[in-house]
Amino acid sequence: MWLTTSLTSGSNNNTFTMTATANTTSSSRNATVTVSGSGLTGTVSVTQNGATPNSLGDVKSSEIKVYPNPAKNELIIENENLNKENETVQIIDFSGRIIIISQFEPSNSQLTIDVSHLQSGIYLLKIGNYRSKFIKE
Repeated sequence: MWLTTSLTSGSNNNTFTMTATANTTSSSRNATVTVSGSGLTGTVSVTQNGATPNSLGDVKSSEIKVYPNPAKNELIIENENLNKENETVQIIDFSGRIIIISQFEPSNSQLTIDVSHLQSGIYLLKIGNYRSKFIKE
């Protein structure tokens, strides 16, 4: 089961928490959650997108180095061939939220990003059309 619910508080007003496990497949997953009782029925549809494949577009994966992976405090990205003035680097969590946005300095082929404040987990690194996953310990 990829989606679980739990009652997190309640007496007259109840709060439910839904937790989704990471979707490592390329297919989307869908679920319908129905809450009912005493003349009340509510339905919520939940969709979790599939994992983004390592599609490289104009940037070849052999031209980009991302290390260390897993990362504890810093993530280092190197590339000699990026158009660094226009390349935005995004770190995205698995709920799709952009957590960090950074850019290469025009005169530098290496970018160091502080990831020490991120929670442990799997993140997506996006640079132009390049996509890669990394693990934060």
